[in-house]
Amino acid sequence: MELSELLDAIEVREKHYAEGQRRQWRQIRWQTAVLLNIHTKKTIQPTDLFKLDDDDDTKEVKALEVTKELQMKWDKWDLEEKEKFEKMKAAIDSRNS
Repeated sequence: MELSELLDAIEVREKHYAEGQRRQWRQIRWQTAVLLNIHTKKTIQPTDLFKLDDDDDTKEVKALEVTKELQMKWDKWDLEEKEKFEKMKAAIDSRNS
């Protein structure tokens, strides 16, 4: 497994964990709104209680344009990291031998 693959796996795991946390907060917020609506005359929406970071749909995320120059920089970085990883692996293997 290359370092870039490891970093990708870590990023996916972090995104999955964060989405689980957001899902739990949404569920708690919805349950609280339902319980409060039983006891109040005014209808309370879950978003009236508190807003989560991704509740604002007006935010527009600008995608990064991958140019040839940027791709070359990434490829160079991947190659450097692969060489570092191979050196570390060789050092560890020589200690274990």
